[in-house]
Amino acid sequence: EDFNRVFNYKTPTADNMPTESVKMYLQNAYGTQSTTYIKQLLTDLNGGARNDPQAGIINKAIGKFKKASVFASMSVVVQQPSAIGRAFAYVDPKYFVGAKVNKQKQAETWNEVKKYAPIAIIKEMGYFDVGNGRSTVNYIKGDKTVMDRVDDVASWLPAKADELTWCAIWEAVKRETADSNKALKADSEEFLKAVGERFTEVIVNTQVYDSVLSRSGMMRSKDTGVKMATAFMAEPTTTMNMEIDAHLRSKRGDKRGARKIRGAIVASI
Repeated sequence: EDFNRVFNYKTPTADNMPTESVKMYLQNAYGTQSTTYIKQLLTDLNGGARNDPQAGIINKAIGKFKKASVFASMSVVVQQPSAIGRAFAYVDPKYFVGAKVNKQKQAETWNEVKKYAPIAIIKEMGYFDVGNGRSTVNYIKGDKTVMDRVDDVASWLPAKADELTWCAIWEAVKRETADSNKALKADSEEFLKAVGERFTEVIVNTQVYDSVLSRSGMMRSKDTGVKMATAFMAEPTTTMNMEIDAHLRSKRGDKRGARKIRGAIVASI
């Protein structure tokens, strides 16, 4: 509602003067597609992204194809931790040097991450790839069909590899926060909340998770052809957004920031 008030705002003017508006300035700067994109995003955020019931069979087939391509795939497991490289754009690589996250430590750390950075719960619900997860209702109730249980088994290794990646980023952010906020007592409530905020910032800008806000306009499309074309585009979309960010920083004079982002992209590749 607040965003809509700003988006639809018009400046009162004299009778003989044209009305000025936020939409007008957006279109002058970025073209008509800018306001079209924002309107569609607001519609999707408010639950307007509805599936075409006529395309149900095809959409299910696409979902099964995606699962068959990535579940129980060792190549997917191996490549999941490479996403750590993209985090180097925001967190100095030196903070990733430290004690390794073993099996027992990972379970404890993952619970800590979910408590202080709820974006990890969105990740857990959506498995490790966009569009494969469970609904919020099923997640809360714990309802699982036989196929849900099969999916859990088949996706266990990739999901654990993804958890390991996020836990490694969490530990790096903890070291960074301890270094930059000496006044905060290690592992105190205030410290962990600060880590959670910083961690979320890093994740939003560099990692893949299943949310309306993490998908491009094309990836939110319910058109069957577009869904097929963007079926495995979550990682490339994140990388492309980072490259665009680097390009804009370079144009604005932040050459160092641009180099850091591009270096992180190369590291992840």
